[in-house]
Amino acid sequence: MALDLGRARQLCEEALALDPADERLRIELDLMLAEIAFTEQQNAAAVTGARAVLAEADAAGFADLACDALELIGRDRMFIAVELREAEPYFVEALRRAEAADLPLTRLRVLQRLAFHDLARGAGRARMQEGRQLSLEFGALASLVEFDHILATDYLIADELDDARSCCERALREAHRYGLAELEAILLGLRATITAMRWDRGQAERQAADAAERVERLPLCAPRSAVPRWSSPRWGTTTWPPRLSA
Repeated sequence: MALDLGRARQLCEEALALDPADERLRIELDLMLAEIAFTEQQNAAAVTGARAVLAEADAAGFADLACDALELIGRDRMFIAVELREAEPYFVEALRRAEAADLPLTRLRVLQRLAFHDLARGAGRARMQEGRQLSLEFGALASLVEFDHILATDYLIADELDDARSCCERALREAHRYGLAELEAILLGLRATITAMRWDRGQAERQAADAAERVERLPLCAPRSAVPRWSSPRWGTTTWPPRLSA
């Protein structure tokens, strides 16, 4: 079911118009509006809203909401502006605050953002491994599979194909076991890429076809053309996914 962002925004605005006495509720509603703006690609409004939430949350002592605001700003810097050096301090500060306030799930979420950051910059696997270990400790199964996906991709980029395959196969087993259909389809594509890099064209083509078939079975799926062929330039080099500029 598609999200009705317009309706969500309207409800938040109507709630704020009632001038609720609960300060935390007001800040949460402002944060929701910033998230809605981000989802609607109104990025300037999203960042402005997040900065306002950060100031309000700091003043009121709501560490979790401040972390959420920092993480949103970091997402804008990393995924929209593609300014990785600018994104990292926001995530690192959110992680520091989450640790200080004993917010383990917030810490895990921010570590996942930092893992993507480190993957894009080739900044090492320490935070990927830390996030994976934390996922195991918390029993956060979806996060565990995602960290294995990130690690497998990093091994692939580094041309460490045995480790990439091992990590990807482990993630695939867990994604299938836990019913993570979308992530399983992505991992099937990654497995085809790894196989192609090992020069097993026939097997790679079969795996790529399997990945495409899984994508078609997803709810609201993309067309088959959305799954790249392993032999395309994007899939057929060790630079996929490419390192982003700093």
